[in-house]
Amino acid sequence: MEVRRRGGKGASTTQRVRPACRVGHHAAPLKRLAGSLPRREGRCSPVAFATGGVSDDLGREVDFNGAERGGRRVTAHSPRNIQGRIARSQSVGSCLEIVEVYSTFLDDVHVSSLYNKVADLRRGRKGGGVGREALEHLSELVKLRLPSMNTRSLSTVANACGKMGNFEGWCVDDAVCILGHVRARVNASLGDFTAVDIENVLWAHGKLGIRLHPEELDSWYCRLSETVGDLPVKSVVSLLYTCQRQRYRPPPAVMSALGRAAEALVPEMSLKCLTNVLSSLAHLQSDEMQDSVFAVTASISRELEKSGGRSSMNLRNAANVLWSFAELQYYPPDKVLRLLDGKVLALLQSERGGAFVLNTYLRACHKLARKPHEGILEASLAVISEGFLAGSGRDVLRQTCRLIKSLIMLNFEVPVAYLTSLEKSLVATEGALDHVTVHDSLWAFATSGYSIGGEYESRATRYVEDHAFDGLKRGALCRMIWSMTILRVPLKDSSLLDGIAACLSEDANWVSHSFGLLLWAMRDQGCEVDPAALRRAKAHTSMNWDSMTPTEILYSMDVLSSVDLVDASDGAWLTPALQRARTFVIR
Repeated sequence: MEVRRRGGKGASTTQRVRPACRVGHHAAPLKRLAGSLPRREGRCSPVAFATGGVSDDLGREVDFNGAERGGRRVTAHSPRNIQGRIARSQSVGSCLEIVEVYSTFLDDVHVSSLYNKVADLRRGRKGGGVGREALEHLSELVKLRLPSMNTRSLSTVANACGKMGNFEGWCVDDAVCILGHVRARVNASLGDFTAVDIENVLWAHGKLGIRLHPEELDSWYCRLSETVGDLPVKSVVSLLYTCQRQRYRPPPAVMSALGRAAEALVPEMSLKCLTNVLSSLAHLQSDEMQDSVFAVTASISRELEKSGGRSSMNLRNAANVLWSFAELQYYPPDKVLRLLDGKVLALLQSERGGAFVLNTYLRACHKLARKPHEGILEASLAVISEGFLAGSGRDVLRQTCRLIKSLIMLNFEVPVAYLTSLEKSLVATEGALDHVTVHDSLWAFATSGYSIGGEYESRATRYVEDHAFDGLKRGALCRMIWSMTILRVPLKDSSLLDGIAACLSEDANWVSHSFGLLLWAMRDQGCEVDPAALRRAKAHTSMNWDSMTPTEILYSMDVLSSVDLVDASDGAWLTPALQRARTFVIR
């Protein structure tokens, strides 16, 4: 538009002026409300800000009226800013501080993210001395928000429960309650959850040891099998791990899908992932996964040969690998076995080896009929000595018994001083012994030719009499009676053998791989054996000899041949059974 402007000395000129935009009249107030301009004194912003200050993780005071970001001022309680503060938190205390300050502005995503962040920090031992009450307050907040959470937030919360279910100061009951609600939501709308979400929920249940119903697992795994090929390595490893933790065998179609997915991802797996997958495959023992087993075992062998024993594998990984090989009846090349031995020996020399993990490795060697490196056996004696020095606690004593038994089974001559110390520890232990300790100690003493004293003899006899029909498994009972007979512990005057004989007569299903050991012991103790039990032992041996140990086979044959229950007509199974027993030599 044109305006007339008055010049000097009464002159006037015409000048074109650009009209001001009407929106521009409100630009400053809008910027002021948005926080990018300083607020005028005496004016109140229509937005209610949190009052007070709080220190961040570096000890600096934070202004909750806003934060500078890229030249613009952003309100501290905006969803994005809250999420950023959660991500930047470096301690559990700072996370709980966010809950207190922003309590009215937290949405479901914030709550689930906070819960997961606390789990990560607790996992990294950054608890910051936070009390149990504060953590329970956060759990209650999560429970309140569960009904309105979407599937992704529920998955995040479930993942957090799995991460920190066993940490000190954390209430496991809260995690179980939360997972119960999540599980109900999954069952109600399974199609709304992605494969990754379902995998997170399954992993959390397995991590906390919460058993799911087989029908529930069937429906979830069938849903997963539709898209399992699109899952990353971590998710496929987790699904196989969950099967192992839940002691669950999926339907054949699901097995095939999981096997194909695992086989396709083998080139992307690290050595640690490969060992975890192999452990799960050994547990499943599925024909549908044979190709996966071959691919994983071959890849592990290549990785070990490539690294030359310098891999990042720890003692538990090495023990799990060898145990899985034994369970799958896979005999790797000698070079691979030597590399594993070298790795285990180096780990035992550089760090303190746990008796449980070391025992797993030795038992796997026995199943593969091989003797490990002599240094590993000598190092095992050092671990046993540490157990004796640690005291006579039940857990330590149990693992010590198992380790001594494993050494003896590998034809390693355990010094008598160790066996004497073991017997003294067993006698000195206060309270009742557990069945593992009694079983393994009796077996170790019997097979090593050691003679026990009267004090432990009476204690072991009393334990077997008290628990023979209440808590002891059949195989363990058979081996205990056999061990006591070898040790010349008299049982004829005891009611134990009469009770066992009555069970054999009344229960036609009473049978075990170690049945022959029991029958031999009863005969040696002068107890009459029911002929029906002998025929049952023959039928069981003829069908299961390939799963029995050489000792079990030989003692079964001794008992059966003494009553003329085996003859030339049994050659079809008798010949290979005896061949297995006589050729099983620890190399």
